[in-house]
Amino acid sequence: MAVTSDYKVLPASNFLWTSYRNGIQLDCLVLEDQYLGKLKYSDKETAQIWIDSIKARLVPKLRPGSPHAPLSHELDVAIDVVQRAAYVIRSLQQILLNPASQHPINRILETTPHSISSSKTDNTPVTVADFAIQALVIDSLSTAFPSDLFIAEEDSGVVRSDPAVREAVLFVLRAATGNEWSSERLYATLDKGSNTTGNRLSTPSAIITKNILKSQRVWVLDPIDGTKGFMRGEHCCTGLGLLVDGVTQLSVLGCPNLNLLRLLQGPSYDDKDIAYIDPAINISSVDTNDGEETVPPVVFHPHSGSVYYAVSKQGAFARSLSMPRGAAFEVTTSAVAEGDQARLCESAEALFGDREITARTAEKLGVKKDYLRIDGMCKHCVVGVGAAEATLRLPPSGYREKIWDHVPGDHFVREAGGRVTDLNGKELDFSMVTGMNGNDGADSASDNSCRELGAEVQGVVVSNGHLHDKITETIRNIRLKLGRK
Repeated sequence: MAVTSDYKVLPASNFLWTSYRNGIQLDCLVLEDQYLGKLKYSDKETAQIWIDSIKARLVPKLRPGSPHAPLSHELDVAIDVVQRAAYVIRSLQQILLNPASQHPINRILETTPHSISSSKTDNTPVTVADFAIQALVIDSLSTAFPSDLFIAEEDSGVVRSDPAVREAVLFVLRAATGNEWSSERLYATLDKGSNTTGNRLSTPSAIITKNILKSQRVWVLDPIDGTKGFMRGEHCCTGLGLLVDGVTQLSVLGCPNLNLLRLLQGPSYDDKDIAYIDPAINISSVDTNDGEETVPPVVFHPHSGSVYYAVSKQGAFARSLSMPRGAAFEVTTSAVAEGDQARLCESAEALFGDREITARTAEKLGVKKDYLRIDGMCKHCVVGVGAAEATLRLPPSGYREKIWDHVPGDHFVREAGGRVTDLNGKELDFSMVTGMNGNDGADSASDNSCRELGAEVQGVVVSNGHLHDKITETIRNIRLKLGRK
């Protein structure tokens, strides 16, 4: 299929160039204002700048820091694939949530009851997008770093058992990569993250044990953190982190609908609206299939979608999806140290929050501002750039936290100057995770890699650092009074 491009002039005098293949967005770029008149370029010069910028955009070189900096190549590859994942996710939100569009993916899924989501063995939802993004990211990373290992949320079980879901995922991957994908390639790529089959491990059990986790490079991936947010047409996040000898050294988080400009303007910009960040997606605007080629979906606002990243001891950064390659803002957590000036985040899904404890904590701290309820590790990004002071994750008693829900966000916030701990003030130790039933991953019969945090982690607080001890102490006291463990 040929790549079609759509050019539109947006209200803020910004030009957004964007390209699609079969209705899946591949890339976009805002031409800076100075290219469009501030520096008095002639029409010919402006046209040449367009051409040069777009050509440079098509070359996958990011170099957000010195090319000689530690992990610079890993960071380049990770940012590139997470950014591509963000384009795919928001394209799929428009397609899947508007089945009347008659996009080829929706026609494929007409034969399955799982047109938008299916349920995994743990009864959590999973979509075509989850599988496509996991395969996209692992394929890119394993090509660049063939000796590296992976821990990711999904496996090939659903796509093996549901032909329609499988064909839809393959359609997405072919469009997003421009390459052919077979069913076997899809299964093998997905299962590199589950560590049950097909992983390049030297151990017969193909399981990541604690010893392996502490001695090798392991990428930890949540393809779509906040699947229910994705299904609502709102916020979700692709979270990717690199563990080296059990310690996180790199993190990249892609939030397809999170407006970075809106976050950087901060709560003082519009105190009433920051509590709900418009995901900048219009589900009803999807165009229909026109003959053999799919008409590209609506062009997004130039500031929608963003990527957040960090390398240990090199700071934290954020960039809009449409910024020139390599461009980014260095970001830090806020300096707010008093509760009455703070804003708290919590999950939009009640399962991962305790509304009563959050409310009592906010009251005790004197918090006056509305909560920001948002899905996935988008909350970590909001805290990391200083748009909120803390996020509370308070799941039900007995819930075992998964490593992929924490590695990327934990690292990004800490590199931005914040703190992340359990309710007792202890930092999360990802070298001490266990298998699904509390084993250490050494039992081949269990077929479980190390992927869960210890049972002692019964809640996580992410903060700007200044309010951290007050928040954890307050939560502990409230839980004690309520008789919570």
